[in-house]
Amino acid sequence: MEEASEEKLKEKIAIMRYIETQLGAAQQQMLNLERALIEINTTRFALASIKDLGKDTASLLPLGSGVFARGILTKQEKVLMDIGSGVIVEKTPEEILKLLETKEANVRNDINNIQQFINSLEKQYSEIGTELRKMAKK
Repeated sequence: MEEASEEKLKEKIAIMRYIETQLGAAQQQMLNLERALIEINTTRFALASIKDLGKDTASLLPLGSGVFARGILTKQEKVLMDIGSGVIVEKTPEEILKLLETKEANVRNDINNIQQFINSLEKQYSEIGTELRKMAKK
């Protein structure tokens, strides 16, 4: 194989490795967004449950890392929501549900964009693979 062809081969292989890295990162982003959708749906379910609370309702309160404390929930008109940067605001469940709808739409849009990016990378990868196979036959 001549030197120019060998350089071109190395370049194509390097591009394929770069695409593999990009694909891995995009797939990880996709997983994170899918987890965000699950969290949004879990929050919706919890907010719906709040509406059905009686005066005092026994419940398990999540402390984090799968640890819970027994507690009593009282019916409340408003709940607290972290809006970022350590800022917590008081909102009605209905207000939070509207915010969650917007958040879900944004997450779904991000998922769609990342899926298009993944499809584009896979196409490039396939095209380069075809080029490499042709080069190997020469």
